[in-house]
Amino acid sequence: MRTQYDIKLIAAILGLHHGREGYSKIWLSERMRQGLPGDSLVRVHQNVLGGNVEHLRPIASRSTLIRARRGRGLLSPLISEKVVRLAQVWIQAQGVYKDDSKARRFLAEPHMMLRGLPPLTVAVTNRAGLEAVEQLIGRLRFGSAP
Repeated sequence: MRTQYDIKLIAAILGLHHGREGYSKIWLSERMRQGLPGDSLVRVHQNVLGGNVEHLRPIASRSTLIRARRGRGLLSPLISEKVVRLAQVWIQAQGVYKDDSKARRFLAEPHMMLRGLPPLTVAVTNRAGLEAVEQLIGRLRFGSAP
């Protein structure tokens, strides 16, 4: 998340509204700490993962998705953070591929520069994984990665 603009895009993907405080890193951090609404997971599952339950596995369980669809409670801070990380790499992958299906395929398929792991799995694991995927996407953007 490098700019206010990125945070607004993340918020739009997740269906979040800033209220009076505006969009900022601290606002997003607080939302993750409190737990995002379950609808954020539903939106990511449908719009980013194309409804694929298998690709949801590194982020949340099927039962968590079912509870989220029913509007029951907030996501845990850990799942909230994973959902935000996925939104971040989704925005970047869309910027490179300019096509949702190609961006989805990139996120889901194992990549040799990530030791054969899918970017989705690496990005949601931890901050270092997110940075590794962001570096890969940067290299793809400039044509220096396979």
